[in-house]
Amino acid sequence: MPVNYQEIRQQIIQRGREAPQQQARIRQQVDQARQLLHDHDGQMEALRQLVAEAQRENDALRCAVPLAENLTQTFAPPQQSPECILLAADGSQVTPSRHDAVEFGVINIGVIRLQPGTNQPPVEKVFSRFLCFDDLNTPEGPLTEEMVTLRRDLDERKVLAELAEEEKHSALPVIALTDGPLELYRDPKGGPAYQNALGAYQEVLRRLREMKTATAGYVDRSRSDLVVRLLELLTLTKEELRRGVYKRKFDRLVDAHLYSSLLQPYNRSAVFAIQSPSAQRFEEDLALRFFYLNLAVPTMARAHPYLARVEIPKWVADEPFLIDLLHGALVAQCRLMGNQPYPYVLHRAHEVAVIKLDEKKVISEMFLTELRNNGVDVGGMSYKQLAKDHSGNRTRCK
Repeated sequence: MPVNYQEIRQQIIQRGREAPQQQARIRQQVDQARQLLHDHDGQMEALRQLVAEAQRENDALRCAVPLAENLTQTFAPPQQSPECILLAADGSQVTPSRHDAVEFGVINIGVIRLQPGTNQPPVEKVFSRFLCFDDLNTPEGPLTEEMVTLRRDLDERKVLAELAEEEKHSALPVIALTDGPLELYRDPKGGPAYQNALGAYQEVLRRLREMKTATAGYVDRSRSDLVVRLLELLTLTKEELRRGVYKRKFDRLVDAHLYSSLLQPYNRSAVFAIQSPSAQRFEEDLALRFFYLNLAVPTMARAHPYLARVEIPKWVADEPFLIDLLHGALVAQCRLMGNQPYPYVLHRAHEVAVIKLDEKKVISEMFLTELRNNGVDVGGMSYKQLAKDHSGNRTRCK
């Protein structure tokens, strides 16, 4: 049966009536949060002490930590970016399913090499990994979608490190981009499989550091509230801080509410550290930093600010040349996409990496054929999956 549109419509009408009240509540919270942002603009040390005090009472605390730059400080892109080499990786995956005729997984990494300002065409590469048999098990049990995604994240960075290694004799600086945060913010976080992946991931970051590669994770249209949560700490009483449990003051806000009016087109915010249980696993030069970047097209900026969050390791944040290099390159890449700003090189990497349903079917048939050729008895799809496939057209590998 189709969706009950009449029932949905009645709910939409009711929500529409509530919308003005919701907007008014958000505007009130924005005003209060912005006032706190300006009132505590230069109080870096006091804010860092506040975060440390709150973290002692709440191990799960997640918020921004101010560093050297003031809360409201903004930075224009460099007037002229130096020549560089851009490497971007994105990944796609097939998650093993017990409903398929035979269980398998695929991790597909697409990489683009680009040298802006030259006539050299982009270079595309694809790295594909097939998962079956023992690959589908971990010490915690069967391989889950989260664990496949974790392996994909790791493979993206490994490939970038290997390609950056090939550029080490070049006189040009190298930028290595991935889509999404550098922080491994995925479950499960406590098991051996995660710990092994984390160790390998950190080793990749160290390799990139040794090569002085400006590595970054790009989070499009960020809905993060790290700075908002920092400001919320300022509203707490001593007792609330001591208990580590409190009702959120700005529960409807994200950081874009604060910085959309502060950041002019193509400007970046101050650089912050991340306080979170997962971020604490990244120590010393690998410690995670981030900044916001307004990528709104100038002619549309007043009505449509567009903020991305850029995550970088400490060694990049501590080097002004690398920050400026990355800032300028991201702006230039987003401008190539016109009124839909997103780094062109990441867009191309995604196009190369994506696995279509037809491709999954081809891989499945290849595997089934090989198993049968070797005398292995294989079954068919589950009746549930067959019923789903016959009920409509599917285009996704999921």
